[in-house]
Amino acid sequence: MQRVTTGIDHLHLTFSEAHSLETIIQTLFTGITANDFRPARKKKKQKWYRSTRLLTTTNGDVLAAFHSESTSTFGRRNLLQVHGLAFSDSALNALRPLDLQKLIDGAAELDAHVSEIDLVIDDAAGITPIAQVYEQSLPHRYKDFIRSTFLKDYRGKPTEPELYGGTSIYYGRRGRCYCKVLFYQKSLCPNQRVYEPDNQLKYPYIRYELKLRGAAAQRQGASLLSKLSSIAAFGGTITTMGEAVVDLFGKHFAFVVPGRRSSRRKLQPWWNELLRRASL
Repeated sequence: MQRVTTGIDHLHLTFSEAHSLETIIQTLFTGITANDFRPARKKKKQKWYRSTRLLTTTNGDVLAAFHSESTSTFGRRNLLQVHGLAFSDSALNALRPLDLQKLIDGAAELDAHVSEIDLVIDDAAGITPIAQVYEQSLPHRYKDFIRSTFLKDYRGKPTEPELYGGTSIYYGRRGRCYCKVLFYQKSLCPNQRVYEPDNQLKYPYIRYELKLRGAAAQRQGASLLSKLSSIAAFGGTITTMGEAVVDLFGKHFAFVVPGRRSSRRKLQPWWNELLRRASL
C-alpha cells in the first residue's frame, strides 16, 4: 500500500563568510568534500556573487551550488543552493540517499539562514480527487473551495490559480520571488525526466509543493530548522517532518467546504485525510 509522504524539495541557505566551503560541506553532508564543487562557467554564475562552484552528476545535472564573494550592500553572506534532485530518490541523484537530518543539524549548528525552501506532500495513496481539484481551481470557483494566503486580491485584481503546462496549477502570484503552492501529477511533468530508461517512476503520485520565498522563507524556515533539529542546544525539538510540513500547509493553503466566512470553513474530508496521513 502506497503512502502519503512529506519532505524538502529545494533549499537555499546563507552562511557567514567566516565559514569556509569545506567547513560547510563537512558539517552538512557525508561522502563529499569541497573539492567536489567545481568552478562554474560564467553563464552559470549567480547574480550578486563573484564566485560560483557547482556539485554536479556525471551527466551534468546540478545537485548543489555554492556562491561566494557577495557584492550585495545588504549583508555579505555566502549562499548554498541545494536543488530538488539532491533530495529525491531518483536514479540520477548521486547523493542518494541524502542524510537530511545531518543537513538540518548542520545548518542549525552553523547558524544558517533560510532564503528559499520548498516543502512537499506526495500523495501516492490515491486520496486526491484529481478532476475535482482542477474543477474547483477554475477562476469562477476557486474562492469558494480554496483558502490560501497566496490567493488574496492584489491591487484590486484577483490572484487566480494559474494552469501551467496543461497539467500543473500554481496558486499564488506570478514570479519566482513570490510564495505559492504548486499542484501536479508527477507522471505528467515532462521536465522531471521520468521517462528515461534509468529513471522510471516506481509509482505515480500527486505532488503539492509549498514554495516559501523572501521574508516568509526566512521566518518560517528558521522555525522549521529549529523544530527539526535533533540538537537541543540549537533549539531542537521532537517534531517530525510530517508534522512540520502539515503545520505550514495548514497556515497557507487548504481545500475547504463552501460557506459564508472563509476563515471558518471546514476542510474538505479528502484534504483533511491527506493532511492526517501526511503528519504520521
